[in-house]
Amino acid sequence: MSACRARYPAGVDIDRLIAEARRAAEPEPAGRALLDAVAAETGGCPVALGEALEGLRADDSRRGRGLWVTPLALAEAVVAAAPLDGVIVDPSCGAGVFLVAAARRLLAGGATAESLGARLVGLDTDPLAVHAAGLALGALGISAQLRCADATATPWAPEVHTVIGNPPWVDSEGMVRAGLDRAALAARLGLRGNWDLSAAFVALAASTLAPGGHLAFVLPNKIVAAPWGGSVRAVLRQGRVEAVEDHTQRGWFAASVQPIVLRWSRSAPRDHGVLEVGGERSRMPLPERLTDPWPLRPVPDTRGCVALGSLARCTDGATVSEAYALRDALRDGEPGPGDVRVANSGTIDPLTFLWGQRELRYLGRRIARPVIDREALPPRRREQAAAPKLIVASMTRVLEAAVDSDGSWYGAKSTVVVVPTAVPLPWLAVCLCAPTASEWYRAVWGGLALQGGHLRVGSRQLEALPVPPWTGDEAALEAAAAALGQGVEAAARLGERLYVAARAGAGGARW
Repeated sequence: MSACRARYPAGVDIDRLIAEARRAAEPEPAGRALLDAVAAETGGCPVALGEALEGLRADDSRRGRGLWVTPLALAEAVVAAAPLDGVIVDPSCGAGVFLVAAARRLLAGGATAESLGARLVGLDTDPLAVHAAGLALGALGISAQLRCADATATPWAPEVHTVIGNPPWVDSEGMVRAGLDRAALAARLGLRGNWDLSAAFVALAASTLAPGGHLAFVLPNKIVAAPWGGSVRAVLRQGRVEAVEDHTQRGWFAASVQPIVLRWSRSAPRDHGVLEVGGERSRMPLPERLTDPWPLRPVPDTRGCVALGSLARCTDGATVSEAYALRDALRDGEPGPGDVRVANSGTIDPLTFLWGQRELRYLGRRIARPVIDREALPPRRREQAAAPKLIVASMTRVLEAAVDSDGSWYGAKSTVVVVPTAVPLPWLAVCLCAPTASEWYRAVWGGLALQGGHLRVGSRQLEALPVPPWTGDEAALEAAAAALGQGVEAAARLGERLYVAARAGAGGARW
């Protein structure tokens, strides 16, 4: 419960009032009346109004609108470091939490409520949100420029100097359900791929801001790493990235995707600003030339290494259609002559299959000792299962690769199958155990992390992982096989020594 919501009088049952408003014959007037009551009871607190607004919308409607109430502490942190020059726009203002945070800071600095009425602009497609924002700003004596409008289809203001907010995190399917013309928007903004609606808001802000203007947005972390974010990142490289703040470990939202804060200015490209890790102001300079994807951690030194994809074939586990087709072919029991054991992300630890120790959860089934007849597999999956390989968990905190040295395992959904093509399997296994491998993956692909910091590991991303080059050193191979027999810690130590040797150019060193 937020501090604002805790200020409701004990006799006010806000959940009952929300339920009544949703059942009303005319829900919009009832919703406005509810928001009026909430504003009166909480002094116009934008978080309380946002909670009420969220409650008024059914879950499907809320997700379709990308509605997540931004915590006041996060909005205040975003606004505190923004210049707040000239006209300030929140193009998806919701209940006005960012505009209120900006107004409070400016009022404390000596601005008048009357002057701020002309400078603060908010847009939202939800008329109840616009009403809520008006109530929140009205409590400060400010009559802001608020409009019920689609920010992707209408000008924001004659001239815009600062853009703040938390634009809607709506995926492509949600946009189609909402009736947005994705094709027209993509063509107008130069967006490519399966882009999120937040990407459109970033591109619009970058083109709308006056020269020298500033942007401060809360965005889904995947915008810095996902392929669809590439076109937006290219636009932002034309200005100055002032800061990227990683908040993925803070738990601000109940959404599976977690936030970053992007600060950007429409100024001449030059050296970029800072990366702030974990929202704790732990700062490091951003690279002078931002590569793609953008890192969310310091990137380990991997000089002398080569891409994993040049040494092995990486393939995602079962597709969705394959997973459903094979669901009923899975059995529980010891493998027979024509069977292979089955593993997925939840039954893999570093160097270890947890078969028989942890149940495999698979499309509603729970199987203690999952096996499948090889002949039930599609031909390419049958060939894959028969190959010596690594099976890598696709949802994990660190890279977790289990070794299948004799082709007796099938990597099901939520795995990546790595079949060596130019390197011995034991040597590759110890490389993936090295802390440097996981640190590099989190730094470069951390923008794809889920709530709780779980990495999403995909074949494309894993192919890019730098690993020490294989030099044909038999002593190194013998050491790798021995380390695997000793366990994860020994393998990790040896893997790290291989990375050190690659940096030093000592690929022929003995182990």
